[in-house]
Amino acid sequence: MINKSLKTLKCILLTLTIMTLMACSTISYYNQSVMGHLNLMWEKQQIKERFHDPALTDKERKKLRYILDTRSYASRELKLPDNDSYTEIAYINTDYIVWNVNATPEFSLQAVNWCYLIIGCVSYRGYFNKNDAESFARTLDIKGLDTTVTGASAYSTLGWFDDPILSNMLAWKDRSISGLIFHELAHQVVYISDNTSFNEAFAKAVEQIGVLYWLASYDKSQLKKYFTYLERHHSYRLLLRKTKQSLVTLYNSDENDATKRAKKAQIFLVLRNEYQAFKKHWKTNAYDNWFSTELNNARFVSDSTYYSKLPIFFALFVENNGNWNKFYSSVKALGKLDNKQRNKKEITLAREQITLEIIYEKYIKNRL
Repeated sequence: MINKSLKTLKCILLTLTIMTLMACSTISYYNQSVMGHLNLMWEKQQIKERFHDPALTDKERKKLRYILDTRSYASRELKLPDNDSYTEIAYINTDYIVWNVNATPEFSLQAVNWCYLIIGCVSYRGYFNKNDAESFARTLDIKGLDTTVTGASAYSTLGWFDDPILSNMLAWKDRSISGLIFHELAHQVVYISDNTSFNEAFAKAVEQIGVLYWLASYDKSQLKKYFTYLERHHSYRLLLRKTKQSLVTLYNSDENDATKRAKKAQIFLVLRNEYQAFKKHWKTNAYDNWFSTELNNARFVSDSTYYSKLPIFFALFVENNGNWNKFYSSVKALGKLDNKQRNKKEITLAREQITLEIIYEKYIKNRL
């Protein structure tokens, strides 16, 4: 109880600090963010304590044990932070804990950024209440921007607080839970302000490499399924990339706005048709939710954010011969470079064309 009270006090003090620094127009946004997080922190409990609940099913108990095993592995083998993050669970009654708003101009794939205290500028604006997110998105729609509101199953406080597992995750596949833990802990290792694509690609690299290491030691039978998933997802991303290239070509053309608007709609129609062929080939409906709402430029922000720089971090991992601590040091050093120097280094690393398969062959396969 003392520990919880101290963390609650920390949240309250952070709220007061923000409110003294921000103008009235932004106080309400920060207030909903901090209070939403505070409510979540208040609901969490130690996973180990859950084992004493007689109402706990065998399936839940097994899943919670898996989470603790994964969490221990993350610090022991992947050299991720050793703290209370993801050793606690918060029970929620929704599939998503946060709803993020992304936006772009009507004829551009360049994401709109929002800047905040502590974390700097990012390509999304998050809300704990879906209605608030949709209301904010409508204000951007009125300005002529392309917008989208998407649910997020987790978020990172970058080590400021001990982030919990959420109860909705208990229904996930085991490897998805492991990936999330590795991903979110990676944000606590390296985070540079004003570069969402750098931060998310680094965390995605730790997630994917980490899952391979984890499966090789914990459940080798899942490796083939994981590679199949990665291959399918890569194929899906190629579909999106092809569409993005068509949109960029259109937006850079000398066509008038009316023509661009009509051709843009046609490009999205082609994408929907190509997705149907993709579904038939892969026998999956895994991405139906992405296509369930209106397609626009903002729908592509997440893909660019998480994957555009992924090969850079694969190359850095190999450059450090699979040594996690040296890898993290190299990422930190890269993050400290000015934009010009960093871009130059990233271009050099990208030319290496290092893939997850190469990493598997060099550092993981011999463990089997």
